[in-house]
Amino acid sequence: MKKTFVFAMVAFFMILSTLSFAQREAPRRDVATPAIKVGVVDFQRVIRESRLGKSTTAVFMRELEARRAAVLAKEKDVLFLEAELKNPDPKWTPEVRKEKRERLEREVRDYRRMQSDTEEDMKKKEVEVTQAIIAEIREVVRNMQKAEGFTLILDRGVVLAYDEAIDVTGRVVTLYDATKK
Repeated sequence: MKKTFVFAMVAFFMILSTLSFAQREAPRRDVATPAIKVGVVDFQRVIRESRLGKSTTAVFMRELEARRAAVLAKEKDVLFLEAELKNPDPKWTPEVRKEKRERLEREVRDYRRMQSDTEEDMKKKEVEVTQAIIAEIREVVRNMQKAEGFTLILDRGVVLAYDEAIDVTGRVVTLYDATKK
């Protein structure tokens, strides 16, 4: 008896739901939907290919190499002092040896500090420069979006897959270079 009642209730709800779907109004097709124009831009490629991005990267790399050269020179000093302490001059007094060890400790400390400071400074500088360029590129993208009627322009970094036909990176590079003449 219970099974029959449950079966009847399930059948009743299925028939009722089918009727409610059949009575719903079909979507209206006479209303015009606006055309959607979507673009994708690869900011990293714009930085790599634009004139300002290339020159900024070159300046940054030169400064990075100069800083690395200074760190390398400091490392050579430390290695020289270590070698000197490993093969001490037999004429050195205990005070001279102690002085050399203390000097080596200071130089090692200075070298490590210089190395970490250089890495930290260059990372900060890279972030600052990149953010400034990206802000300028975003402005170019906004202007292009308004001028060319794009509904949406996405960063390539947030899109998993897209048709190359909607890639506007090349146009952004051209427009960005034009603003930086």
